[in-house]
Amino acid sequence: MATKCNMDCENCIYDDCINDEDVSELERLINFKAEIGFKKLPNHSGFSKKVRKQYYYLINKVKWNMQTNEYSKKRRLERKEQGLCVRCGTKLPDEYSYLNCEKCREKIRKVSSKYNKLHQNYYYRNREKQLEYANNYIKNLRAERKNNGMCVMCGEKLPDGYKFLNCEICKEKIRTANRKYKERKK
Repeated sequence: MATKCNMDCENCIYDDCINDEDVSELERLINFKAEIGFKKLPNHSGFSKKVRKQYYYLINKVKWNMQTNEYSKKRRLERKEQGLCVRCGTKLPDEYSYLNCEKCREKIRKVSSKYNKLHQNYYYRNREKQLEYANNYIKNLRAERKNNGMCVMCGEKLPDGYKFLNCEICKEKIRTANRKYKERKK
């Protein structure tokens, strides 16, 4: 008894597969839709409900996003002109300098603090890697500028026969910073 092709061409069980191209179920659905030209697919079309949902989502995604963005911008501007919270639409007090009410601002604070904590955790976990990368970058940049006869701080071309690594402007900046540092130490 012959087994039915499973359309998994990468892991095909046949040596001489009749399906030369690798076509996913969604691609087959799009091709099928182009052939029959229906606005809606019949349920008996042979495609799973999940694939049909993916198809409708892909077709309407751009249209939905455009409509949602336009509506959101319009609603936000209207609420701003009327003196309402742009997020929930409640009336804001007179002389209120924010666009959101206190409840919405608190919600925004909670969400942003959550993401800030996530970012901080990521930063502190990878801090050594980031510092090592920054130090290596600066070392390489200084070495490259030194070899090319440039100021190691600003990258300005130094005159031939110049014996210092920094240009006059950068040397003056270093002297000023050192003077301020010594004054603070006293």
